[in-house]
Amino acid sequence: MEWSYRFYFFAAGLVLLLLSSSDKMREIMWGHVIYYSLGLLILFTGMGLMLRTCRHLEKGNKKKGFIYAAVFLVFMTFAATNGLQCLAIYTLPMFVSLAALVIFNSKDKIISENNIRYLFSAVLLTVSAAVGLLLLLSWQGDIIARYANGFSMLDGVGDWAENMMQFPEKYLTLFGVEIEDGAIVGEVQTLCMLLKFAASLIVLALPLVLLFCYKKIEDVPTKLLLWVHLAVSAVIMVGFICGRLAEGNWRLLPMVGTGILASLAAVRFMFRQKENALSWRRVGALLALFPVLCSLVNFGEICAMPADYGRDNENHQLAAFLEENGLEYGFAEFWTAQATTVIADSEVKVRPVEFSYENGAAPYTYQVNKKWYSESGYAEEYFFAMKPYEYNAVAGSEMWRELVEGHFAAEYECGDYIIFVFDVNPFQGLEIVETE
Repeated sequence: MEWSYRFYFFAAGLVLLLLSSSDKMREIMWGHVIYYSLGLLILFTGMGLMLRTCRHLEKGNKKKGFIYAAVFLVFMTFAATNGLQCLAIYTLPMFVSLAALVIFNSKDKIISENNIRYLFSAVLLTVSAAVGLLLLLSWQGDIIARYANGFSMLDGVGDWAENMMQFPEKYLTLFGVEIEDGAIVGEVQTLCMLLKFAASLIVLALPLVLLFCYKKIEDVPTKLLLWVHLAVSAVIMVGFICGRLAEGNWRLLPMVGTGILASLAAVRFMFRQKENALSWRRVGALLALFPVLCSLVNFGEICAMPADYGRDNENHQLAAFLEENGLEYGFAEFWTAQATTVIADSEVKVRPVEFSYENGAAPYTYQVNKKWYSESGYAEEYFFAMKPYEYNAVAGSEMWRELVEGHFAAEYECGDYIIFVFDVNPFQGLEIVETE
């Protein structure tokens, strides 16, 4: 980005703290290896490699330029094996940023010596995406990962207005803004929430200010960062309004991450202006103040957390109970299954299922391997961990009655969970069909 080391350190600290504004944001960014957190890492690492490629080619250092180009190609190829999400969150925005940089460069023709290195990067990006997706198809095997549907499926037109109306609440709660009706403005907690509210609006608005000043931007990295943020925001907002991204506030994270960096670039731009320099700096300092104060609030919240924060929740208790009782393989609803498996470090493997009156317990074909269900030999006993309302849903089903009558082995209770143990894999030999 051609920033000074002081600004790099300032930006790094601010980004880390602003991306820790709420429990959900911390969960996704620091406790979850998922497309949103991984996508930002891949996006900015890829941009760094791309900029170094272009910079060395511009200086005539072709050897270093082509080395960086090769690394960029390999890196983005493996990044593309994430599937359609890569096209939405980082590959497409990078391509759009390169195209916009060339198209809105009024000083040179589109095909010119100055633009050729950016067009070369766009070709590398296209090739890497194509090769990566082909690799994904050959490697995928029996693994089902339908999370891309959130980016590729649309809601009916009648739902678009409702989705759009959800944006303010989803965006603000992602930043940790939670103000109850009747909250007193003078209370410390309310003031902290208002600081987060102000910071969230600034992150939303500052990139637009930078866009209006586009002709005054001198450095290419800032222009590319701005276009990347606008492209990411466009993709996310189309998916949010017209598609399925409105189902969770964390799905706005990509545009929040790029928005924070674009806002930092906007503040830097203001401090580097030569005309009316003092006025620009005052405005920049004022706009930077609220994100800085918000980051300090986040820092205080994190410091106030106990060292074992979250370690006593029901998932940790369930994982410990299953290990203590020698139960190694079983089934539960999606969130319980995934969390328990990770917490137990796969000493206990819990696979996701759906509970219903019609089907009893059925494989939940979402980010799974079909063999987890249909093959036997994983353990001598298999269990179902469910809460009372889930048990009520399956208890009357024919599948559950047959399973209990023929293969019931034991029953346990752990907190809110009821654990049923059977001497057979309930899904052995079942043909797993992917469902929507």
